[in-house]
Formats: sequence, structure tokens, C-alpha cells
Amino acid sequence: MRQTMRNDAPIPFIGVRMHENRTSTGRRTSTPAKHAALYFAYGRVRQGQQEEKQRGGWLGPNSRPHTHEAVMTWAKEAALRHRYTFEALLSVQQGALTPEQFCQAMSQSGEIGDWRLVSHQDTDYRHAHVLFFRDTRLDKKTFLAWQTAVRQELSRLEQQHPSTALRARLEKEVQPEIALDAAPKRVRQQEVGLGWS
Repeated sequence: MRQTMRNDAPIPFIGVRMHENRTSTGRRTSTPAKHAALYFAYGRVRQGQQEEKQRGGWLGPNSRPHTHEAVMTWAKEAALRHRYTFEALLSVQQGALTPEQFCQAMSQSGEIGDWRLVSHQDTDYRHAHVLFFRDTRLDKKTFLAWQTAVRQELSRLEQQHPSTALRARLEKEVQPEIALDAAPKRVRQQEVGLGWS
């Protein structure tokens, strides 16, 4: 069962994978970063890459846009400079968040200063993939602090989003109607007389 936050709203999912930027012989490599960037931009299907049809645009800190070519150059250089490549996935179940809102959530923690993000709408849930680099692993305390800050902001943004607010309001409006339909006929007539329709 998926965890929930206030108002029984699902907790946004945040997952992180790490790859060492080293070959089996110990040489520096940017291959994990390049593979991640290509997947984030084009998916698994090579046809999208051949047709140059991206699944979303790249953004960095402060929602600054970046071309795919610029991100590929940045990823290669950063991977060769840093020991680890990190791939993060941010996903929300209810709010139709914009790419800029995912960027806003990423900016909540100062632990990860430079990153690139691409947001997708091609699954049941809005989500964003984030690429960043570090010389050290994320220890548990650092990761949990970062995850909590980003998750709280995603949750706040998700609750403010019009589609989420509309869904919550509709659910509240439907509940009295269901209760009214389940009430005995005599009670329903009295309640309708009070102005309920």
C-alpha cells in the first residue's frame, strides 16, 4: 500500500540510482551519464532519437532551459570530473505538475546544486528524471534530508494544483450524495426539502 501524507494524499515517489564513473579496469568513463541522458530525453526507443523527437525539454536550476546537445556535453564533462553519476526519479500521483514545479522542488535542498531535469507526461503519473554528479556517495542522513525536502515541496505543489484541488472538491461533493442515496426514502425527502438536490 502506498504511503500517504496529510488529507490521505499519496506521498510523492522519489527514487535514486547511482553509477560509478569507472570501467572494469578503473578508467574514467562517462558512459553511464550518457546512457541516462539519452534515456531521459528519448526513452528506450531509438526511433525517437533518430527522429530527434524528445519526450520533454531539459531544465536546470532556476528552471533554466538547456538544449539536449548542451546537456550531453555537460554530462560527459561532469562524469569525467566526478566519481559518481546519480539518476533520480520524482513522481506525483495526483497533481499535473509542470517541469518548472519539479525544478522548484529540486531547489528545496542545497545538497545538490547542479543538475539537469526532464519532465514526462507519458505515463499514468507526471514524473521527472534528474541527472546529477558527486565525488562521494549520498550518505543516509544526507539522502533522507534531501528526499524529505523535495518530497514535502512536491506534495505542497501537488495539493495546490487545480486538478488536485478539483478532484478533492468533487470527492467531497460526491460523498454526501452517496450518503443521501443510502438514506431511507423518508429521510431523503426531508433532506431534499432543506434545499439539497
